[in-house]
Amino acid sequence: MSIVSSSQPLIMLSPASVSANAGQSTTVDISSYAVNPFPDSIHLVGTPTAPDGITVTGSGSTLTITPAADARAGVITYRVGDKTGDGGREVEGTVQ
Repeated sequence: MSIVSSSQPLIMLSPASVSANAGQSTTVDISSYAVNPFPDSIHLVGTPTAPDGITVTGSGSTLTITPAADARAGVITYRVGDKTGDGGREVEGTVQ
């Protein structure tokens, strides 16, 4: 017998594409890029990663992205979870 936290499908994330001005913060609500079987329960898990020259922080379902003056384009990765809290249901998303 196996026990699962939910029979609902995993969250599905579409890649986000944003433009940001150097030195100015831009926010991205990742729930806008998600199909979630549990409405209003998506949350960031762990620490988002970004290339050199780009600072990214996360809280709830929002990423705050700040490129340095000399930053180049890059891909930011993050993980989200659903209300089950089951690490096996976490998925990875990207912002370009």
